[in-house]
This record gives sequence, structure tokens and C-alpha cells, in this order.
Amino acid sequence: MKPKDHLISVIANTSAFSGGDWEMVAPYGEHPTSDGKRIQSFGKPQAEAMVATFNSVWHKLGTGFRGVPIFHGHPDVDPKSWSDDRRLGKVVELEAREDGLWCKPEWNALGADNQREGWWIYPSPAWLHDKTTARVVKPDELLSIGMVNTPNISGSQPWANSVDPETEPENEDIMKEQLCALYGLDPATATDEEIIAAAKAAKTAADAEANASQSAADEKAAKEEALRKMGEANSAKAAAEKRTKDTIALCARTIVANAIKTGSVTEAERETVTNSFTADGADIEKLAKDLGDKKTEINTGFLDLGGRKVAISTSRQRQDAIQAEVNSRMAGGVDYTTAYKAVQRDPKFKQLFEAMKKPGETEG
Repeated sequence: MKPKDHLISVIANTSAFSGGDWEMVAPYGEHPTSDGKRIQSFGKPQAEAMVATFNSVWHKLGTGFRGVPIFHGHPDVDPKSWSDDRRLGKVVELEAREDGLWCKPEWNALGADNQREGWWIYPSPAWLHDKTTARVVKPDELLSIGMVNTPNISGSQPWANSVDPETEPENEDIMKEQLCALYGLDPATATDEEIIAAAKAAKTAADAEANASQSAADEKAAKEEALRKMGEANSAKAAAEKRTKDTIALCARTIVANAIKTGSVTEAERETVTNSFTADGADIEKLAKDLGDKKTEINTGFLDLGGRKVAISTSRQRQDAIQAEVNSRMAGGVDYTTAYKAVQRDPKFKQLFEAMKKPGETEG
């Protein structure tokens, strides 16, 4: 059988057709394929689906639809085994009845000869089913019908008018041998009941295999969904933690900057104090309170520079005080570098330089 997503080309034949009676295409039941690898589960729902598809195509194409082809064998799906692709006729009507799928065939001259002579007497449907790896398949679209003498489907009814009764036992023996080979039974001793029991057991095993495969697929899908949700939760948690850390860092920088302005923290202490706020488990409220209660490391009021009171409460004031002293010494005739280094060495300005010293700096 070909997968449903393949297109099948209809072979042209211009011979005239003559009408025929209603014939059974296939009975309902569980039918093994010729290679024994799959079970064809065919019931009334599948037959009704085939009829619906047939009628839909007929309605859409009208007189352009030439019906489901009838061949000798299956040259449309297995041309290596069946080289003669001439049509014997076509199916012009389909019905899903209580016992199986029925059709009304019309025969051309070659098909009429076969009906009269009885060369090939049994129908062998070629049908389509959805792609699947399961052992049990359910065909739902009729592709063609091949006339053969050894059909795979047990219970097939002969179509040809001329049937040699002597061929019936031979056909039954062939089918029995095929079934016994499929189920590992001895055709010489196996009873019909044993063959039926083996077929049922094979179907039960196939169903269990299909269910186990589906359960495994469902379990895999559930695990993948759980991992996806866990990943989303972890990403959301990480994003929230980052937002919290960024907020804490911003608050720490602001608090420390204000503390430097008020003189309770020196520039040299900026990084250490800021890190204390952002450390894991830090009590920000307590750190902020302790920082507010901390005594200034330098006089934050005024600095007495030779009888001159200079405000040094903020870092800017301290910088201005140092610059003013440098300017004063440059007025005495020295260059900026000499004046600046002299101020650095002056004990009166030591605290100011210490307050403004950044981590890693050294005095010049």
C-alpha cells in the first residue's frame, strides 16, 4: 500500500464498457498483508470513508472521473510483479453495507472476456491509509482493484461468472498455508479455531504495541513540556533576581554618594561601602542607618588655614580648599606642579587628601 500523500495516476483506456452486477470488494475483518508485517483493520467506518471519498471525487470531476480502475493484479502499485497495466474495467458505484464494501463494476472487452473465461476470479483491493509505523492500519480510501486467483483477504467472493469448483479447495489451502506461516502454525494440523485464535492474539499484541508506543510518546511529550515550563520559570526567576540586584546597586550608589558629600564616607571608602550594600544577605536598612550615624572622618565644618576659615563639609569644598592653596602658592612665583606637591606635603591638608583619595591612588 502507498502512503496517502502520494498521487496516483489513472491509466487511460478508451475501450467501451458493459455493465455488471454488484460485487463485494472486501468483507469486514482483520486482514494480514501478504508479507505478514501488518494487519489491515477494515470495518464499516473505513468503508463509509471510502464511499465518501469516491462520491466526492465523482461529484467534483463529473464525466471526467473514469472511476476506480480494475486491473489484472496491481500494476499501479507493484509494476515489477504486474507488468500488464491494461484496464479490465472500472468501479462506477460504491456502497458500505453491513457485511463489507460493495461496488458496481463496468467491464470493457478484456474484462468481459475475463468474466466469461474466468482467468482471474477474485478481487484484491489496493487501498490507502494514513502514514503510521503501527502494525495495525486502517485503510480509508480505495485506489484500485486487481483481479487475482490468490487474494490475501480471507472470505473474498469470486466475481467471474465462470468459476471452476475444483479451484476452491486449492485457493482455501493456499490461504490456510499463508495464515499458518504468518502465525507459526502447522497447516497440516492447525484448525480454523486455532488460526482465528492466533489472529486475535496477533491483533491484541499489535494493539498493545501501538498503545505502548503512544504511551511512551505521551510521556516524552509531558517531560518535554515540564522541562520547558521549568526553563521559563528559571528564566523568570533569574530576571527578577537581576532586577532586584540592579535596584539594590542603584540605591547603594546613591546612598554612598550622599554620604561622601556629607563627609561620613571618604572617596577612598566608596567601593568598600558600596559593596557592603550589594553583598548577599546584606541588611540594607541597617547599613543605611549605621552610615547615617557614622561620625565623619574629618572636620566637616571649617579648616583653619593660617587664620583663614575654609569650609570643607563636602568633597567639592575640599577640592576648592586645596585648589585655593595651590593658587596662593603659585602667586609666590612657583609653577603648578611644585605648588601642588607642596600642598600635598603640608600636614594641614593631609586629611583633605586622604578624604579624596580613590582606591589604588598613591600620593605624589
